[in-house]
Amino acid sequence: MSNKIFDHEAEAGMYPRGILGRGRFLLFFCAMLPIVGLGGRCEGPSAKVVEPIYLVHSYHLDPIGTTPQSGPTVYAQHRDAVLWLEDLAQQSGMKINAFSTGLYAEGAVRSGDFSDFADFMPGGPHTLGVHLHAHHKPFDAPDAPWTWVEEPANIEDPEIARAIYEDQIFFVNELFRQNGVDPIENIIMHGSHVQLDDMSELYGTSETRSVDYPNVFTLLEGRRGIYHPYRGPASTVTGQEDPSEDEDFGAPYVHVPIVSGVIGYDEVHGPEGMVYGTVPYIKRDFILEYLEWREVERGASGEPPRIWVFGWGSHPYQTTAQSRGTDGRLVRDSWSEIVAWLNEYYVGKETPNGNEIARWANYREVEARFLEWEEAHPGVTSIDNNEEGGPRQELAFLFEPLGDAAHDGEVADLPEGVRGERFRDPEGAFLWLLWSDAGNVAVPVGDEFPVSRTVRHADGTTTSERGETILVGETPILVVEDGSTS
Repeated sequence: MSNKIFDHEAEAGMYPRGILGRGRFLLFFCAMLPIVGLGGRCEGPSAKVVEPIYLVHSYHLDPIGTTPQSGPTVYAQHRDAVLWLEDLAQQSGMKINAFSTGLYAEGAVRSGDFSDFADFMPGGPHTLGVHLHAHHKPFDAPDAPWTWVEEPANIEDPEIARAIYEDQIFFVNELFRQNGVDPIENIIMHGSHVQLDDMSELYGTSETRSVDYPNVFTLLEGRRGIYHPYRGPASTVTGQEDPSEDEDFGAPYVHVPIVSGVIGYDEVHGPEGMVYGTVPYIKRDFILEYLEWREVERGASGEPPRIWVFGWGSHPYQTTAQSRGTDGRLVRDSWSEIVAWLNEYYVGKETPNGNEIARWANYREVEARFLEWEEAHPGVTSIDNNEEGGPRQELAFLFEPLGDAAHDGEVADLPEGVRGERFRDPEGAFLWLLWSDAGNVAVPVGDEFPVSRTVRHADGTTTSERGETILVGETPILVVEDGSTS
């Protein structure tokens, strides 16, 4: 990593990295065009036709009470949250990917609330699948209403595991049946607390079936943090240490990741450890993915266009009228804010190259697009691993200081064609991501940016700068105030 020092005012003719370097004369000429009064812009990377980032959040309908005394009461509270989210979706155009435990599904069945899921059937705007905790019906009273037995997570007894799957899937299938849909259409499994060495039997893909349900679950959740759906083994429903192990071109399963955390909560989430999901972190996560997507879209990356997804998780117990997140906010307010923000800046919006940036989607729609992509790119990895085994990031060096930083707002009063997003690190220092859709633009420091600053560049270099302007090009830069620990 190199470090260069520039004073834009004291050292006439000196420009930050990207002006002097590879192709420096061409870039210098491009930068001078607006200064000498000539219009136009130099030819840059060749833009590609790319698909939008598909927004596919995950809503787990977790267990309610396990007794006739607690079940109906908790079900009513959770149902109110589900209906609230459906209203938000109808108002905003958002699509819901709901994954029900058998406990919640039994509540809907026994309460006659089948129509709650009419729009979740195949062909509708939303999707319904299965999410399992380790509950089964009592072996001595399998028909007891609102009554369940909870086993330890990741129980290894195959017979108990089979009972957990059979008892819960029965009720989710009933929601399909009561909405006039063959339960065999119930093919999505989004996480399970029951993990055997060979999951093919429980997922219905084994050549020898012994489970008492017709379903073949081939659409599964993917590792959090991966930007692309991929084909992989059933074991990766809980993820591997090395994402490169998640992909298997011959596996019958398509995995759809959700990328960000549990909305409203910055906390430990099961075996994944600490997961950040309050609004500033979800915004940060989306902006970073969008800029990676933009590198491909504008032709700056040599990688082929892939299918991109972004989303977050949530549960009805976290979206009741009284539920507050770790930030103290009503989680419903966090939902409303992030959905409105995505709609305002990204959903249905186009880049200067004419590509749609983001689109609300459900799992079935993403699977259909992935299968088409896969057919057109046989043998091509869809995860796109880097040398360290993680998801490739063209802008990884640029984003390093943002690992613990939260989004703090959009930068206002920038020249036309320039975008900027402000972040704050845990020590309270500000960082700014800047990029241009209009070639190289000199951005005044004004009241927003520091006169003395460090600029990180995507190629792994940094420059120390002083002056009243910051040169911003199409490749994003990260501006850090001198003295910051970021």
